[in-house]
Amino acid sequence: MNILFINDCLGVGGGETWVVQAAQKLQVRGHKIYIGCPTGAWLQKQAEKYRMGCFTYLLEECFVPQLIWAVREFVQEKEIDVIFCTLLGHRNEAKILTAALREAGRGIIILKMGLPVWHGVTPEHLGYGMEDCVKKITVLSHIIRTSILERMPKICADSIYVCYDGVDLSTYDSNKYNKIDRAQVRDELSIDINNTVLATVARLDPAKGHSYLLEAAVRIIQEHPNVIFIIAGEGSERSTLEKMAFSLGISEYIIFLGFVDDVARLLSAADLIVHPSLEEGLGIALMEAMSMSKPVVTTNVGGIPELVIHGETGLMVPPMDNERLTESTLQLLKDKDRMKAMGAAGRKRVEAHFNRDMQIEILEDFLQGEVDEATKVKRKPRFVSMSELDLSTEAPDFIFRKSWPRFESDES
Repeated sequence: MNILFINDCLGVGGGETWVVQAAQKLQVRGHKIYIGCPTGAWLQKQAEKYRMGCFTYLLEECFVPQLIWAVREFVQEKEIDVIFCTLLGHRNEAKILTAALREAGRGIIILKMGLPVWHGVTPEHLGYGMEDCVKKITVLSHIIRTSILERMPKICADSIYVCYDGVDLSTYDSNKYNKIDRAQVRDELSIDINNTVLATVARLDPAKGHSYLLEAAVRIIQEHPNVIFIIAGEGSERSTLEKMAFSLGISEYIIFLGFVDDVARLLSAADLIVHPSLEEGLGIALMEAMSMSKPVVTTNVGGIPELVIHGETGLMVPPMDNERLTESTLQLLKDKDRMKAMGAAGRKRVEAHFNRDMQIEILEDFLQGEVDEATKVKRKPRFVSMSELDLSTEAPDFIFRKSWPRFESDES
């Protein structure tokens, strides 16, 4: 297959990391892979690094017709079989890409949705009425599928396919790291080998709940003064969170690392992972931590309950509940044997259900099946007018976003 992954984010998060890793695996398996993204995006650099083809676009006048033309030309030239497009916010990718494929006369679209339905998203954003090109919506968890079906009865249930993300178990394996490795990481961060390290890995965005972690940290530090918190990730909230840590008087216990390239190595030096997210499609960071045999304390949101088994691989608490977050963290810190058992159980769960190689094979079979089905129908190129699309020619709001927006509730 010739596959074009499209993702509109300039920066890097779990979704962008997944695109690169999935693309690499499919490339090794013999498929021709291309990555589409805004010019200068993190994904463009990764495409160049791993010698993948790349399709980039710039903000310009009459953006929509220019993008339709460019995608059409790329699809025809590279003989693209399927466009795998990540949805993030309020957008019209389905309409834009459908117009391009109708003019190209070839290819299908698979949309990827990483969160439950958010405010402002309509059935049209998910390809309703464009089924000649938009064949399926893949979602990260069953809770996302349920949210679509409940909120959008127009969407056919058969068009929503649950496809879990996965972890590269050969990379995320605690057995690769010994006491010397752990000591080296801590030494680089000026952390004593006897300190207890609590870590969180996530973009610094309000949706990830870092402020609740800092509030919980005050009491945790009072009861365990040898604790150090590592916050790995970059984003718009970094300055706000650093000021908050200072105002709470805990700055000396908090290390803001920024973006970390080798997450597995960092996790090898951690004792417990705390993930206070307010919304989550599934939780790649948690999956990586569990594969490294780390116990987790997290929130019961989104698809996390499909990943974490409460009381067995970690503890789950309600979102925005500082008291429960604090108590659960303290509970584990007082029981090292339970932490070790949870870490081992977490590794086994990821091995059984979230092995990246296994999930990529499932994705490959799914995509091949959709492409094979689509090739049975003969399609001819046809011109698509802007009036038919019912779209403005201006640039949509999804271009050049450095991180995901704050998702609003329907009550906002």
